[in-house]
Amino acid sequence: MMFRKSEICKAIGTALLALFIGPHIPSALFKLTLGPTALAAAPTPTSPQAGPRTVQNVGAVPPEYQSLYSKLEARLSSFDKKLDSLSNGSRYPVVMSAGLVTANPNSGDALLTPETYDLSVRYLDSLLGLGVRGIALDIKFTLLDPIFRGTEKSNEYLNFYRKLVSEIKTRGLSISIEVQPVFPDFSPLPVRSYYQKLTFETYKTRVLAMLKTVAAELKPDYLTVANEPDTAAGNTGFPLDELDVSVEEVKLFVFELEKLGLGSVKYGAGFGNWQKDYQAWAQEYSNIPELDFLNVHIYPADGDLLDRVLTISDMAKGKRKGLTVHESWLWKWQVGEHINDIVAQGDIYARDTYSFWQPLDSKFVAILFKLGQVKKFDFISPFWSCYFFMYFDYAEVKSLPGKMLLRAALVNGATAALEGRITATGEAYRRLISEGRGDGLQAKLEELRQAFKDLSQARQAG
Repeated sequence: MMFRKSEICKAIGTALLALFIGPHIPSALFKLTLGPTALAAAPTPTSPQAGPRTVQNVGAVPPEYQSLYSKLEARLSSFDKKLDSLSNGSRYPVVMSAGLVTANPNSGDALLTPETYDLSVRYLDSLLGLGVRGIALDIKFTLLDPIFRGTEKSNEYLNFYRKLVSEIKTRGLSISIEVQPVFPDFSPLPVRSYYQKLTFETYKTRVLAMLKTVAAELKPDYLTVANEPDTAAGNTGFPLDELDVSVEEVKLFVFELEKLGLGSVKYGAGFGNWQKDYQAWAQEYSNIPELDFLNVHIYPADGDLLDRVLTISDMAKGKRKGLTVHESWLWKWQVGEHINDIVAQGDIYARDTYSFWQPLDSKFVAILFKLGQVKKFDFISPFWSCYFFMYFDYAEVKSLPGKMLLRAALVNGATAALEGRITATGEAYRRLISEGRGDGLQAKLEELRQAFKDLSQARQAG
């Protein structure tokens, strides 16, 4: 199965550009949600203490989606029961987080505007209002590469991320950063011609230099040096989807990064739960001594695709590796649906915008939380955080192109967040995090009790 992200990144980049050059979205879409409020003038988000307001109705599942809905619901329920059967009731301090979609790097230089920075900080506070304990941030190669467009431009991006990371850390949140290639088809930057000028060895050298900059300057809690090898290969033209090639690249990166002596930064690599030969990838990555964790992206849920995550996590833990999920959302797709056409891809991704999916999205984030507890994931982040704040009514938008809906979701989602709104999915996530706030303390207490017990037994034995 081929899982592609090109349409997602195109939509996000276009949406962010639209925020500042004027949204080219039918006025009907704004009337359906929040109105064409200028984001720069939007009110301060509701404070975490007061709690955001629930505004979105769920709506009935339309007949044309009833079969898919029922299939995904059954699949989630089955996996949820499996997790229950694997649980021993213990708690684990998983950091439930969210993606900062307003700071998506595929938007190019629009990321550097004061409006984008202000929007991102205010959106960050909206996520904080949900109770998130971490932020997932993507920093694409080539943004911090001084050879790409000069030192002055790369420093502009670095300063943007320095300030943004400082805002995140000031709020006491953990940070996961991934460094992956920019999507050349949809970024406004001339990355395709740049990739074509590079040899594979030069490409790795430049990526490594950028990774060192991210690690030394931003010091995230988790730094993923490679992920989604199929996507990376498609974007760059290099054979990063070949297992032996990818493993050697990751070995090089983490070996060199360890030389920086940044003990607070953990280094990881990963792939999606759709990855072909996923067991071989999990085994080879887990065998890299310097690698601290495996990062699994979780999107499709049909077939055995959720069960794969259990296998991957067991293989990683068997080699004493940590586990994270930097990206995840329930993909509204089933085995047998063909998505080779880019329009079909956009239409499938646009299904996420319909409000009737909220019960399944809520169940999915609950499963992510339970997965973190059962398999001891350290960091988990749902990607499409805009759906914590808004959805569209299917009956009123079903005739609109998928690409248009995705763009509108990003724009309206940011507006909704800043106005202090929340959906049923957002409320479910807020409640999960709230209920789990005692998990860290409880886990530490259990660890201390076990340590004292072990010490006592050792003394008796001595």
